[in-house]
Amino acid sequence: EVDRLAIQQWVADRLRRGIGWQSVRNGWVLLSSILETAVEYGYLQANPARGVKFPQKALKKKPALIAGSEFAKLLRELSETHRTMVSLIAATGLRIGELLALRWSSLDLQVGTLTVRESVFEGHFQAPKTQRALRTIPLGPHAVKALSEHRAGVPRRGEDDLVFGNSKG
Repeated sequence: EVDRLAIQQWVADRLRRGIGWQSVRNGWVLLSSILETAVEYGYLQANPARGVKFPQKALKKKPALIAGSEFAKLLRELSETHRTMVSLIAATGLRIGELLALRWSSLDLQVGTLTVRESVFEGHFQAPKTQRALRTIPLGPHAVKALSEHRAGVPRRGEDDLVFGNSKG
């Protein structure tokens, strides 16, 4: 009993609610594949999701960036640990999940490298989603110094301990 108009309205409703274009598109793709299976099994004559129109994807806004004196001002305002975390993200381009999953064994402060081996999302540690996400990143002298000082000030420094763990590890 699902027809093209109902699916078109479903798409429009989701977009009106502010759900992201790609999320709505992913839902439509899933629905369309389910309906396509129904066609293959003879439950439907045609896939009603075919022909549903999507508005043109909006251009993303350019993110606001801070650099130079503004970035230095931000770092001065942050307490230790947060300052090191922000500096490391800025210096390496790490994603937040990669930063929070970083273990001391992933750092070679003598050579000045950081190896991304895992990520954390909603409290669950996992391997990065793609092979390209497994990578070794060179660290500059400022990052090495900040990480060395950070390590000296934390109680958990074992190879498997998190670099930015909480009081429970």
